[in-house]
Amino acid sequence: MVHAAGQDTAVLRQWVETLEQAAQDTADAALLDWSTRLRDALVGDEPVLACLAGLLAHGPLGTAARSWAHTYRGRLLYHSERDEEALIEFDRALAHDVRNAHAWARRGETHRQAGRYDQAVTDLTAALALDPTHAWTLVARGQAHRQVGHYEQAREDLERAVEADPEDLDITFEKLMLDTVEGGLEACAEQWSRLLAFPVSPPDEVATRFLGLFRVLLLEPEGGVAEATEEFLFANPEHEEITDVLAYLAELAAMGDGIADRARQCRRLIVERASE
Repeated sequence: MVHAAGQDTAVLRQWVETLEQAAQDTADAALLDWSTRLRDALVGDEPVLACLAGLLAHGPLGTAARSWAHTYRGRLLYHSERDEEALIEFDRALAHDVRNAHAWARRGETHRQAGRYDQAVTDLTAALALDPTHAWTLVARGQAHRQVGHYEQAREDLERAVEADPEDLDITFEKLMLDTVEGGLEACAEQWSRLLAFPVSPPDEVATRFLGLFRVLLLEPEGGVAEATEEFLFANPEHEEITDVLAYLAELAAMGDGIADRARQCRRLIVERASE
């Protein structure tokens, strides 16, 4: 049930319905009580958080399951822009199971998004000690290294991530960002053209929106930055997406070539909109 809650509300709802049916078929009073608790939790504003809280408060969970329940709660809180609450949940997850690589990685990513890069690298390194080839974690640590100018360490992580998942679009983007920040846009223009020339496959609205903005910034100097930024913001991107874009723009704005002014303009427009 904990892992069902960690997927999405629809999957959790299916599991609760299965539990209800089992309770009715067996006339098990304890099972019926549990299915009723979970069904009640599903009707609230935050059904998955409520179900996980119920499981933690009343469920017969072992230490590993409790660790995962806190990890899933932390991930949901993080995506709801409640970073401090998320960190508390990740701390609780690791208190139950210090070998939960996912909790280490998610706590590290939360620190990275907040600009606490040393703490991010520490947590992500702990995650990789438990799961050395996990591509997402390698990319996150590579980002943290790049964002503080540790380009050699960043490249090592990203090359390992490519080995783990050579077709992943996010990894390709991160590696190209590193090449650009380190060597300049002109040296990477052809690679950006290849990456941004074709529609995202399989279709992905977030990636399409994100890459569309960067296509204008990096490859279309005559294109309107204001119009591209407005199109990006019109779709109401989530907090994490905006945070990522602002971080990339800050890196590009620090460069000495023509992209810097366009990146600064785009960043200013996004910050202005976010403060409204």
